[in-house]
Amino acid sequence: MPSTTPSLSQPTLYTSSLIKSTPTLSAALTSLINSAFYRSASSDPRWDATVPRFDSADELCEMIGDERSVVAVIYYSSGRSTSTLDDFEGKEEQGEMVACAAAIPWKGGWHREGATTREGGWEIKTVCVHERFVGRGLASQLVGFLGDYYLCTTRASGTVEEREQRKVTLWLLVADNLNGAYWRRRGWSEVRRRTEGPGVWGCKGEFDMVVLKRELCGPAV
Repeated sequence: MPSTTPSLSQPTLYTSSLIKSTPTLSAALTSLINSAFYRSASSDPRWDATVPRFDSADELCEMIGDERSVVAVIYYSSGRSTSTLDDFEGKEEQGEMVACAAAIPWKGGWHREGATTREGGWEIKTVCVHERFVGRGLASQLVGFLGDYYLCTTRASGTVEEREQRKVTLWLLVADNLNGAYWRRRGWSEVRRRTEGPGVWGCKGEFDMVVLKRELCGPAV
């Protein structure tokens, strides 16, 4: 029997290949992400709110082009859902997409300054929550879900060194004045920073781009 109680779903994981092959899914993700980035930029006059995060769904698909990339999504069901099949995976309609976060292989930073070191792990990107659901912990829930996912995949198919270390490193690139403090309060540590000029990420002036890191440890095996 269809649910009649409004509710938020548990995170749903989508692979890079599924998103790239499902236009309705990539379009929904792009819409949610652009809306959230517009809201964030509008909060500070130093940022150009007319610059979208992605000009098209194709740009999103390019970002998650590596087959190891994934996107986690949380849905809201109003309680009026039916058993109509959606276009994503042949499952029952999940409801309204209200939060998402992506993870891609870490490439060392905006200028790949960490590429020459042993920095490895996964970059968390496009952490977005619909404005009606801000403050419910959905962003942290999604990031934690992605971390757990990569801990599991590392135990199953990682290198010998990765399996022995039983840890996964997550990375963030953030504009410090917009959301650096938010992530530090949630346990992320600053690794380095660099001042970027006008035009980068839609900023009208200079800003500090910060690399943040968080290490997750899995259980002993």
